[in-house]
Amino acid sequence: MIVLIVVVGPPIETLLMGPVLHILSFVTKRSIPLAAMSAFVWACLHSIAAPAWGLGVIWPFFVFSCSYLAWRRRGWWRAIFVTSCVHAFQNLLPAIATVATQ
Repeated sequence: MIVLIVVVGPPIETLLMGPVLHILSFVTKRSIPLAAMSAFVWACLHSIAAPAWGLGVIWPFFVFSCSYLAWRRRGWWRAIFVTSCVHAFQNLLPAIATVATQ
């Protein structure tokens, strides 16, 4: 379970974040509003599983989106790698808590 939450999930969601940000960039090119819109999209998607979960992920996904946008200027692979690492560290404590309470 920890591997799925910490190692597998973050790169997959980061790979999906790129196209979401690209589509949203047709609305605005400004980084902060773009990251906010991306965070809202991800919060809505996570709310499908559990409504309160969306509230808990909106801020982290704003940070992930800002990370991706900042590192994308240096290269696509760097954006994927750095954002996935940030996301993995974010998921580490909830993953440990999930395993510990099972």
